[in-house]
Amino acid sequence: MPRTGALVLGALRPVPTATSPFLLHPFVVALSAEQEARPSPREVAYVVRLSVDAVLGGRVPYSALKLGDHRSPIFDLGGRAGSVYGATAYVLEDVLRRCALIVGRTLPEPSLTEEVPWK
Repeated sequence: MPRTGALVLGALRPVPTATSPFLLHPFVVALSAEQEARPSPREVAYVVRLSVDAVLGGRVPYSALKLGDHRSPIFDLGGRAGSVYGATAYVLEDVLRRCALIVGRTLPEPSLTEEVPWK
């Protein structure tokens, strides 16, 4: 995607992955209404659009798995995306918490589950 017109809003906190010694270093970028994200097909199979209002309003199933001292968020986006968990869900949760702060709302607390989506 050409960077023309894209506004880098900033970095999110680094996120460890369970399957490698690497950290993800996500960034948030704003596009104008005329721009469309065009991720590399070598890296992204498809783009999922998610309504922040739907998540903050509790209309998107949001749960968490307790893993020792940590909890692992899980978002059920349905359709082709299915459940989002792991490092991707941590990044999504961080973005949603920041969006909630901007609009003066809070991200609902996830329901705790013992169901492991990655098995």
